[in-house]
Amino acid sequence: MQLDIFPIPKTLKIETSVHNLIDHHWLIVDPNVSASLMFHLLELQKFLLCDFNHKVEISKCPPAKGRTFLQLIKNENIKSLEHYELTVNENGILISAAHDRGFYYGLSTLTQIIRQARLCLPHLYISDCPDFPNRGVMIDISRCKVPTLDTIKELIQQFSRLKLNQLQLYIEHTFAFSAHEAVWANSSPLSSSDIIEIDNYCQQYFIELVPNLNSFGHFERWLAHPGYRKYAECPDGFISPHDQKFKKASVLKPNQQSLDLIHSLYDEYLPNFTSSCVNVGCDETVELGKGYSKKRVEAIGVERVYLNHLKGISHLCQQYGKTMMFWGDIILHQPELISELPENCIALNWGYEAKHDFAGEGAAFSDANIPFYVAPGTSSWGSLLGRTDNCIANIKNAAQNGLKYGAVGLLNTDWGDNGHHQTLPVSYLGFTTGALYAWNCKDVQRSDIIKATNVFFVQGEDTSLVEVLYDLGNLYKCFIRKHDNHTDINSLFFDISDTNTSLEGLKNEELEKTLTALNTLLQKLRTSTFISSKGAQIKEEIQLNIQMASVGLRWGINILNNNKDMSDIVLLLQKIIGQHEKIWLKRNKEGGLYESSEWLREKLKMIKMGISIEFAGAGT
Repeated sequence: MQLDIFPIPKTLKIETSVHNLIDHHWLIVDPNVSASLMFHLLELQKFLLCDFNHKVEISKCPPAKGRTFLQLIKNENIKSLEHYELTVNENGILISAAHDRGFYYGLSTLTQIIRQARLCLPHLYISDCPDFPNRGVMIDISRCKVPTLDTIKELIQQFSRLKLNQLQLYIEHTFAFSAHEAVWANSSPLSSSDIIEIDNYCQQYFIELVPNLNSFGHFERWLAHPGYRKYAECPDGFISPHDQKFKKASVLKPNQQSLDLIHSLYDEYLPNFTSSCVNVGCDETVELGKGYSKKRVEAIGVERVYLNHLKGISHLCQQYGKTMMFWGDIILHQPELISELPENCIALNWGYEAKHDFAGEGAAFSDANIPFYVAPGTSSWGSLLGRTDNCIANIKNAAQNGLKYGAVGLLNTDWGDNGHHQTLPVSYLGFTTGALYAWNCKDVQRSDIIKATNVFFVQGEDTSLVEVLYDLGNLYKCFIRKHDNHTDINSLFFDISDTNTSLEGLKNEELEKTLTALNTLLQKLRTSTFISSKGAQIKEEIQLNIQMASVGLRWGINILNNNKDMSDIVLLLQKIIGQHEKIWLKRNKEGGLYESSEWLREKLKMIKMGISIEFAGAGT
């Protein structure tokens, strides 16, 4: 019998013999079974009754009469907390593990097997454990989109069944600090009660909710308010050396005053979490040395100034008994300083392109004996439709080199830059890919990713919708131009204010070919079927992103052909704005929606004004 089990087990032996468990009615557990594990055993009991009309009784002792359906046995010889062994034979099903988490993962695997084989299970043996001890997802909730508690809880369930064990919610300003309402007003922030509820829910699903609060860079949401300008490295902003554009203040000045601010924030934030870690961010401190710290940077270097301040943040974390996690991009600019990082820290080695140097950077942290995670991404942001092949290659590269150089974890990131316009299903393939590689770092096939995404996120009657998602995410490859962190499809939709940049080098044939492929996939999407109530919503969300992509492509075709009639595009864009706002509220809080919609309204305004017609290459 062929079984699809995800993540793919390390050892799976299936025999030709099959045993019908219809006469097996007892589920035997240890008398000291925990409340968390008992919750999932009761869920299994309900699943068997509702889906197969098969009743099992849970007992903390062997029955005097009757056959065992499932028995959980603690095995002290198993050393890993997450290792489990699962056996099916004529005596029933046996799961052995040393810890509740191992039993839970065994139950997750068993549920997949029963869904496929029903109650006629093949004799088999599975021995399974993960490659990375820490396997997580980071969700951006600071670029406009703050998910509802229901959405977060649904993701927690989906992630746990994929055997992920960490979740981070990326926060810049979307926590309701009691003394800083000006910063989070109108953003629908998470409250301390929300965090406690999410933390407790995560524990129920054997996931660690790691606090995440950017504590050095990416402070623009704070520094934009007059009362916080005193904390800024460059209160009036700065000129970017790369694009010569004026940038808003975003980095805290590296001094005690800033540390005192962060300390006060930690006081109110960190106690709400049971995790022993905290991600303090500290990435992309781009204006460091261009303002307050200019003289100090000239004297000892920007990386040394950065490191000294990072040590101060680490000291704060230690006061709360937390291990500091931080993004490793700045310290990698001067790798010889890595060995001077404070004790009890974990570097997060991020990179989002297929060919990112996870090997060289992983070796740098490994050589300095600094614990580190690899942190690839879903490639969903800045794309509208995703970047499927880049996503898979990026995660595979991170996982393989992370394993090679001793990374202690894989954190898969899902960002929402510039308005967070990609809907959640665009990230599903990336979530799945990250989980599969984090558990078992062997080559994952296209069919594995598609099947697993359907099982854990979509639940279609077939895999047609996921296949559409997969192919939509590769439409970026229709264009000759190559980009980091975004696609031409996204640029065509949003970069109308800079028409020459967004269209330069593009050919009409590229746009026409992509639009044709887009319409073909839209028709395939419309015929996909589901067994889940979420199916219609998922389809609606994907169609919204397809429509956005269609507007950008049609706009570009009109400009390249010197067609000034944009009336059809205006009508479609007006409809898209309404759909965007309606669909947003089904999964997310209202805060941030206006800002996100403004990106769309600005495009509509510019099309109506005819700004787009000024492309220098039109008609050529």
